[in-house]
Amino acid sequence: MVTTFDDDEYVFEALRASASASASGFVLKDTRPEDLLSAIRVVAEGDALLVLSVTRRLVEEFV
Repeated sequence: MVTTFDDDEYVFEALRASASASASGFVLKDTRPEDLLSAIRVVAEGDALLVLSVTRRLVEEFV
């Protein structure tokens, strides 16, 4: 998922929805082009990816 929204509630809803829609990543539209390309490669290889700011907040929320 590529989005402009970095709001926690939006992120959490998107992650919940992605479980049934088979999304494998969450990046923001202001991601540098080379990082976006890298993210696409990660997901294409079958891995999952979250931008660092989202990962940090998820850890804080659930730890």
